Amino acid sequence: MAYSLGKRIHDLRRSRGLTIAQLAEKLDVSPYAISRWENGHTVPRMRLIPKIAWALGVSVPKLWTLETRKERKR
Repeated sequence: MAYSLGKRIHDLRRSRGLTIAQLAEKLDVSPYAISRWENGHTVPRMRLIPKIAWALGVSVPKLWTLETRKERKR
C-alpha cells in the first residue's frame, strides 16, 4: 500500500501534537491548504518542503520517506 506525502504530513503533525491551524501558522499557509495536502487533494509546492520538514521537526529526506516501517520489512 502506498504511503502518500499527505498522510506522512498528517501522521507527523499528529505525533507532534500540532493542530492543522498551528502547522498552517508555522508555514504561513491556510489551514485549508494543510487539510487539502493531508487528504491528498493537492500537494505542497516544492519550495515549501524544507519549511514543512522544519515545522515537523524532521529532515527533508525523512519527510520524503513515504513508506511505513512495516512496508520496509517486507
